[in-house]
Amino acid sequence: MMQLGIVDFLAFSGVCKLWRTIALTNRKTFLLSKQRMAIRISTRVANRKECWLEDCDGRVFRTILPRSSGRTCVGLVSGYVILFGRKTRDFRLVNPITRHEVNFPRFPFHVVTDPNAFQCTLVFSRTADRWVFVISSRHSRTVSFSFDGKQASWTHLSSDVPISDLAFFKGKIYTLNKDIGLCEMRPGPNPTLTPLKMKNSLTSHVLLPEFGIFGEKLFVTGYRPYDPFPVEVDVDEVRWVIKKPEFCEDPDMLYRWVSYINRSEGRKTRVINMPYFPQECWDANILHE
Repeated sequence: MMQLGIVDFLAFSGVCKLWRTIALTNRKTFLLSKQRMAIRISTRVANRKECWLEDCDGRVFRTILPRSSGRTCVGLVSGYVILFGRKTRDFRLVNPITRHEVNFPRFPFHVVTDPNAFQCTLVFSRTADRWVFVISSRHSRTVSFSFDGKQASWTHLSSDVPISDLAFFKGKIYTLNKDIGLCEMRPGPNPTLTPLKMKNSLTSHVLLPEFGIFGEKLFVTGYRPYDPFPVEVDVDEVRWVIKKPEFCEDPDMLYRWVSYINRSEGRKTRVINMPYFPQECWDANILHE
């Protein structure tokens, strides 16, 4: 089983109860050993959203996203496809492999439907025993969050500087602004957006800053003249690690997914293409509270 591709692994797990039990017992180990996949999602079809997952060997797993009529795909988060209701203005997050759904209420602000301009993270609060969805549009001064379930509502926090990115790292949520300032965001009954006072400073400005995570390390990447390497953030010591990272460039490392849209000729169909990391399907981002 461990020699299978991801698509064949999914087929293996659907043969019978015994094989599914074996697959579920070993799926984390299996998926952690696999490379990212390609995911294609049709976002404008009459009654449903079709999803294709393709592995590095060209094998394709096709599925239908449930209850997706009237919704637009606005990105991916933690292995979930984010579907935004064009009329209802609520969010439905669907795992294309497990079919698990998480639902969030009507959003009061404008939603940027371009996946490259939409930032978010999905975490699980053990204290509330509920999922928390955190979102912001690139260059917006507001970060919003909501718990899942009925009677849920959105809470909004303001930033003095436009926000460039969001990240979940070591049990905490961080925001990054365009001036390379970091804040820790804490949802809950008394939510806060607290700036981190770094013990040292960067010597040059980073253009178009973004977060990147490689293993147990958090980086800020972007365009720096004459210096193509990312800068590590030591969140425990609250400082920048000013040294050349000890790794080689890798397409899976520090990878911020970029989608592109294909429009089929003669059809009102739009397909979004994105990289998909299957190991993210199984491990929830547990919030440290």
